[in-house]
Amino acid sequence: MPGHLNPRNIATLAPPLGKSQADFPDGGGLVLRVFAATGARTWVYRYRTATGIRRGLKLGSFPSLTLAEARRARDAAQVQIDRDGSDPAHDRRVATEAARVKADRPTTLDTLWDPYLEAARIGRHKARGTPKRQSSLVLDEQRWRTHVRPALGAKLFADIKSGDVRAFVTRLASKGLAHATINGCGALLRGVLSYAVFQEWLAANPALGHATPYRTTGRVRVLSRDELSAVWQGLDNRKTAPMERGTALALMLVLTTLQRLGEVTGLRLDEIDFHSSTWTLIPPRTKGSRPHVVPLSPLALELIKEARLLPGSGAFIFPGRDAASPLDRRAATRAFHRLTTALDTIEQNATPRDLRRTGATMMTGELNIPRFIVSRVLGHAGDSGGGAAVTGVYDRNDYLREKRSALERWGQLIGEAVEGRSKSVVVALTGRKAPR
Repeated sequence: MPGHLNPRNIATLAPPLGKSQADFPDGGGLVLRVFAATGARTWVYRYRTATGIRRGLKLGSFPSLTLAEARRARDAAQVQIDRDGSDPAHDRRVATEAARVKADRPTTLDTLWDPYLEAARIGRHKARGTPKRQSSLVLDEQRWRTHVRPALGAKLFADIKSGDVRAFVTRLASKGLAHATINGCGALLRGVLSYAVFQEWLAANPALGHATPYRTTGRVRVLSRDELSAVWQGLDNRKTAPMERGTALALMLVLTTLQRLGEVTGLRLDEIDFHSSTWTLIPPRTKGSRPHVVPLSPLALELIKEARLLPGSGAFIFPGRDAASPLDRRAATRAFHRLTTALDTIEQNATPRDLRRTGATMMTGELNIPRFIVSRVLGHAGDSGGGAAVTGVYDRNDYLREKRSALERWGQLIGEAVEGRSKSVVVALTGRKAPR
């Protein structure tokens, strides 16, 4: 195809004065684009797609690509457009973007962790996900740092096979870890790899069916009245309690409100309405990302008011090592274990979660409070599935009055269990003066 350019004039062409660049046509859609600032020369092929859209396809730079080579590249591109109806400029942009995305994507399991963690914070780690609670993220980070990363972090996640997952949980078992811990680490590994599948970086999750090998059964531990009394007195004994006063008050508030330990240790001042005696938890502080209003009994308010007078209390009612962070629930769990181990009246191991179970059991068994109301007190979505679960979508009643009555009666039952204690405590528990 005859052209207007020749090897002699290409090197002398320049944009008009005041122009940053100019295109010099050769014919058949081929132009030489010359830049004034640098003198660079680029071959561009102008064409129309099958749908009539104008495009510009960069072929290369002069003198690396000569005039004759640029003409052959133009002719080859036009043949492809005519024969296949393709759009080479668009196809090149798509390929370039795909290459950029591929270069940016994580490769090893360890480099997959940070994107997963950020996605989990906002609920984008899986389809229809919800933001993970801060306490869950802290536990995930501890398990990742301690168990998952040392074993598999350096491995390309695309190369991880089911056998690698089985070998991982077997190594954890050989260390004598609890079944719940092994299952938790395996579930975390499965979740991170599921995120890679969700992002279309991985075709299938090799951890499915292999990450949680142990069948765990729910705890059934319920404290007796005598044990309940001993625990309360042990927590309230400022001289012998094996923990700081703030930790003891937090555990007493768990027993009084029957809320989760992490929700209590993370209690914020702005969550409490002292006028209405309520504590409002909103996502992501709640399990299942549902708002939950907890009526505060007189006993619960007394515990909170005392905690506010302790050094360091501010935005967090139960501060951690500094006022900017809450009390670590794991530290509270360890403190509770020290207490129950030291009490002669506690023959079986007990955990803070057992306090919730004890309260729920005594509410239904001794106080005849309906199980549905108890489930609302505990912050559960409902007391059963099926039709009740569907009804819950429409029934937005929070049963605040019924929950308040249940928790006040529960506070009275605690008071009865520890009736023989010191005058100050009896007054706090029951509102009555102790007999002289």
